[in-house]
Parts: sequence; structure tokens; C-alpha cells
Amino acid sequence: MAQIRACIAPEPHLLLNQPVAATMLKKAGVERAQLLIAAQSKVQLQAVLDEALPTIVALKLPKVRWSLDVDPIEV
Repeated sequence: MAQIRACIAPEPHLLLNQPVAATMLKKAGVERAQLLIAAQSKVQLQAVLDEALPTIVALKLPKVRWSLDVDPIEV
């Protein structure tokens, strides 16, 4: 998760927290974590994600599956 966080460039308008364990730590025997990223506007958040996603996808971390949830119901 730290490698994924490192792919996101720090910006003054961006809140980029440290990775933490998910509320439901394990689901179907798989450990879960979350990385909260917040911006002042959806346009700013989308720009950060558009820049970071190609680098994150290129990491190809073994045994790591990830998903992106914009506007999650639960944090």
C-alpha cells in the first residue's frame, strides 16, 4: 500500500492519509486496507487520480488486488 501512496504526487489541495486497516479487516480470508485521498473538488481529485493510475497499474504488485471507490459510502 505504501508503494501505491508513493505514486500520488503531493498537492497543497490534496489530503493524502497513510494507509490503514479497513473497517472490516478480513473479508473472505483476504486482508484489506484503505488509503483515503480527499481534494477540495472532484475536478482536482480526478486530475490527481488520472495522473497516478497509470503508474499504480504498472506496479504489478504480487498478491495485491485493488479497487478505486470515489465517494465511498463507508470509510
